[in-house]
Amino acid sequence: MKKFILSFIIFQYALFCHASSFYVSVTAAANGNGSFENPWQLQIAFNHPKSLLPGDTVWVREGVYTNSINAPGLGTVSFMCNTKGTSNLPIIFRNYNNERASIDANENFAALCFDPKPAAIHGSGELRL
Repeated sequence: MKKFILSFIIFQYALFCHASSFYVSVTAAANGNGSFENPWQLQIAFNHPKSLLPGDTVWVREGVYTNSINAPGLGTVSFMCNTKGTSNLPIIFRNYNNERASIDANENFAALCFDPKPAAIHGSGELRL
């Protein structure tokens, strides 16, 4: 049993140590890779790119984010979040360096759908998925 607990602790620590940071920007190109120099568009990050793993952080750069997509069963929405973190290793969307980032729904429903459970807001400017 002690061996199992120690293995579990080492595994969790290894996952935490390998967490990555990615970036989104209102000026990002559609072919961004999530780096600081070549950030993703917000919806691209919400679409859970293969490089985005549980425990990672997505830093949201300053600006007003607008979007409009057709979500099956919901109609026109501004954004749809499809990221899959875990309760122990959430994917965190957080404002970068105290910059102010806002979502403008443009009179659309700003849908952020989370599976398997709703997201929780933790502190200033932090969204855990």
